[in-house]
Amino acid sequence: MLLGRLAVPAPTTACVARHTLPPLRSLSTAQGPATQVLVTPPDPAIESILIRGQHLAPSVTEKVQTFPFDIRPALAKNYSRKAAIAVIRPRSVARRAAEWLLSKVLSPHWFTPYVKNLAFKAVLLPVWFLDLSAKGRVVAGSDSFEVSHLLSNKAVPGCDLPPLSNVDITAFSNIPSVPYDPAKHTTAFGDDVEVLPFTRHPLTIPQKLKKLRAIMNGNVEFAPSRLDLQTWATYPVYIPVYLGEWEVARGYGGRNLERVTTAMYAAHGMVSRPLVYGRKLGKGSPSWFKWSLFRGYQQIAPEGPVRPENIVFHFSRSDLSRYTAEVMLRDAVDQLGQELEEKGGGWKVWTDEMPGRVDDFAVKHDRVMSYSLWSQINQAHIHALHGYTEERLKLDYARSVNLSSTTILDYGSGAEGREAQLSEVLERLNASIAQWRRLANLMPAWLKPTIEKEAPILKMQEATTSAKVRGRPVKVPKRS
Repeated sequence: MLLGRLAVPAPTTACVARHTLPPLRSLSTAQGPATQVLVTPPDPAIESILIRGQHLAPSVTEKVQTFPFDIRPALAKNYSRKAAIAVIRPRSVARRAAEWLLSKVLSPHWFTPYVKNLAFKAVLLPVWFLDLSAKGRVVAGSDSFEVSHLLSNKAVPGCDLPPLSNVDITAFSNIPSVPYDPAKHTTAFGDDVEVLPFTRHPLTIPQKLKKLRAIMNGNVEFAPSRLDLQTWATYPVYIPVYLGEWEVARGYGGRNLERVTTAMYAAHGMVSRPLVYGRKLGKGSPSWFKWSLFRGYQQIAPEGPVRPENIVFHFSRSDLSRYTAEVMLRDAVDQLGQELEEKGGGWKVWTDEMPGRVDDFAVKHDRVMSYSLWSQINQAHIHALHGYTEERLKLDYARSVNLSSTTILDYGSGAEGREAQLSEVLERLNASIAQWRRLANLMPAWLKPTIEKEAPILKMQEATTSAKVRGRPVKVPKRS
């Protein structure tokens, strides 16, 4: 029984996406002899967030956060019961109508689903949220172009407890997280809350990404080893959920019993629809389901959440060859993800065992930060870095346009695709680039001292990597 195993310090996943900034739109090639140019100046709100980050002093305390339990167990149990039934006995409109008609002739109790609750418990799931921005170059034949690698508010399991560590738990919250306090957060509505300990950490994900093999498809090649990591940070958060275990009859009259595990968010402001894990006892491949009262249920891929290797590269589509390169690159990335999935391990291969308690670990590492204080600021900085790169790529392409065979269509500042002079578009692009550059230079207060502190370590790592590339050993001085 799953809940019976929770007492053992064994590990899982979850996800909160909050303060997500709007996606950037890229330059693209229109059909026919017209070229679309979309100038995207920054949102003024980004600047105010970044300015706040200039004056916020880094803190070594209160880094571990959580959300309060504010959904009562009785309500959560009722939702979870309905979800467990829906997984085993999905009911279409036609089936409901048929059961209603038959219940008028036969005993209505015959159509009442048999469901028995075996366990139900409030649990805090350990999760890391990761923000990361990196740049690289893709080679496509004789051409090459920049790509950006973004992981924003990505949930990484803080421990390893299948099947929970294979579910894509995504919660959109309109309530702030609070510092985790064992005196306050180990009980909810008079009941004990089981706190699963953090046993794994994601601090080495950037290095693991750079160690991936080169991604190749035809004449398209990308080498993760040459990724330029611009900035990244991670946040430890306990996600409140209600876990339940149920026995549900697939057939009528209590026949064909099957076991179902449910997981439901326990905080208002999160998506309050249970995530349901259903499987036949001793048979089949487990799968997670999303369920709601009005939308029914939807099966999620058994492999769980998107992992770092499933990289989505964004770059300006300057011509058809680059668009083809994008498709080929995505195919190669999917192939790499499949290879890693076949090796097994899931998120475990991307994280490392964490020594000691999460509080002590967080104090020692500058890139482990408070979610409530820094996530919005760091995501704004990543957005500024990406915006600056995108606008420069648009400028490079606009300068290469052959005006004798191409018409420029301006899609910026409400232009709605009007024909424009190249000089006018270039002027607006340069102005937009200047704004993005200014924002990109507004580094959060914690970042510069952290980079300076890490510089000697990175220099040692680069020396070791260079020596391996040259095929000969190198003596790197030990850190004192």
